[in-house]
Amino acid sequence: MDSSSDLPLFRDVQDSSEEYPFTINEYDELVEDYSATGLSLNQHPITLLDKAGRLGRFTRQRDLQQIRHHSMVTVIGVVTGRQSPGTAGGVTFFTLEDDTGNINVVVWQATAREQKQAYLTSKILKVKGVIEKEGEVIHIIAGQLIDLSDELAQLSSRSRDFH
Repeated sequence: MDSSSDLPLFRDVQDSSEEYPFTINEYDELVEDYSATGLSLNQHPITLLDKAGRLGRFTRQRDLQQIRHHSMVTVIGVVTGRQSPGTAGGVTFFTLEDDTGNINVVVWQATAREQKQAYLTSKILKVKGVIEKEGEVIHIIAGQLIDLSDELAQLSSRSRDFH
């Protein structure tokens, strides 16, 4: 038996898959991947949004090493984690993931209070802030948090939040 049509149960069934070709666009494929698994092996959300011209100018993680210490920078990424350790004195550490790597963001308590909605609920976040570098370690000290979640509203990405 080489195919299901060789089986008695399927002898009279015709394959109609060629009559209804199914194609899915990049956006829908990404949403389906994230809904099913929380990630996509095909395309990163930041790549898709950037290709669509939805993000404006920003610096990718791979390019942060070339930016001077204490320079203003804009980064964008999927929020993969928020941590507010009890010993951090009101500081929250965000991890953003762009299509080239992870970005460490420091959010002071005053910034969090002023921009509460973006701080608490964003899935895709634009951060305007100051880059701090010590050797290979790079952090962005957040000044402005901009929630870009509506750009991919259907995306089912969940950050891991620890308070």
